[in-house]
Amino acid sequence: MPIPQERTIDGTDISPLLTKKPFVRDKPLFWAFELRPADDPEGYFYAARNGYWKIITDFDVKKIKLFNLKKDRFEVHEVSKANPQMTGKLKAYIVQMKQSIENDPLGPKDVGSPNKF
Repeated sequence: MPIPQERTIDGTDISPLLTKKPFVRDKPLFWAFELRPADDPEGYFYAARNGYWKIITDFDVKKIKLFNLKKDRFEVHEVSKANPQMTGKLKAYIVQMKQSIENDPLGPKDVGSPNKF
């Protein structure tokens, strides 16, 4: 199957994993989801992971939680204030990916608010 030329393909080739060759991720993992814990009705909508670091944000990318999964695999200790460089790097990546989703001509339409996601 030919690769589409009319759009940016933002995935990662993981075929080295299938052939037992070394695999190095060149960009963070990203996902969009909706999580509304009982104690936080505004919820969270985006996450990114880069190595041991994981960030989750609200829809507007204003409310942020950063975790060091090497030290805290259960995501109990929020560490964004103590790690401003990593927080800024992953926040910028989420903003970039959010814009990519909103501008994708083949993506979901009308995602301008959490209720439309």
